[in-house]
Amino acid sequence: MLVRCYFLRILLGLSWCLIAVGAQAKTEVVSCEYKYMLGDNDTRHDARKIASIEAKRRCAEQIGTLLASETVVSASDVTKDEMRAYSLSFMKTEQVSEEFLPSGEGLAVLVRLRAQYDPDLMSAKLKELLSDRGKSQEFKKAQEQILALEKQVVSLQRQLGEVTPDEQILRLREERSKAFSRYDTIVRNLENLNTRAEQLVRCGMTAGEVLSILGPARAATPSYPAPDQSWNYGAKWFRLKHGIVVGIAENDSQPYEGRGCRYK
Repeated sequence: MLVRCYFLRILLGLSWCLIAVGAQAKTEVVSCEYKYMLGDNDTRHDARKIASIEAKRRCAEQIGTLLASETVVSASDVTKDEMRAYSLSFMKTEQVSEEFLPSGEGLAVLVRLRAQYDPDLMSAKLKELLSDRGKSQEFKKAQEQILALEKQVVSLQRQLGEVTPDEQILRLREERSKAFSRYDTIVRNLENLNTRAEQLVRCGMTAGEVLSILGPARAATPSYPAPDQSWNYGAKWFRLKHGIVVGIAENDSQPYEGRGCRYK
């Protein structure tokens, strides 16, 4: 087992250095759903929100489990909840369907989601994250906030199922709405954590500056004329000429000079 892990770590390290011609982002898809039974004090809007959050949670857990099984991530490196927060930050979800269904004497809402993710990019970025104490702490803090909000929503749901005075119902609904809003903010911040660095790269930067911001490229391809190169970071490509960024594009391994440039 130790030998296997040793070679897996070597292979993961070597993956940073592979030069792949025409490399493209590898996208995987998982599907998940959640059915929520409306309580007497639930609105349809809040029921949709709860079902959507729970479905997204299931997608993130599924992706986190797959990622952990395909990489050399041990329990001492990252917890299950941290992996879920990490997956939330990288996956892109879209709602497939939503329907309200009769359930016993009540009503339920069923939400189905599809989540896309790039396992190779996530594995590489996870390795980088574990070596970056600052980012690692940000994910840990976000994970703790998500868990706290989930517990708060569960508590509010229980209270809404017990209370009858209208003023208490309104107060609990308002608290739950605020919890939903904070949850959305945390998830958006997690997503921004992975995109804001790429947004800092500008034409005119040196190869060394790009490496200091984004780390090693997933892949590099020769561009023409030589000695140009294109560096790949997921869907984004940076074209370098004599070690200087001269073009930036998404899903284009040969961005022409001047494309996507933003000078300051």
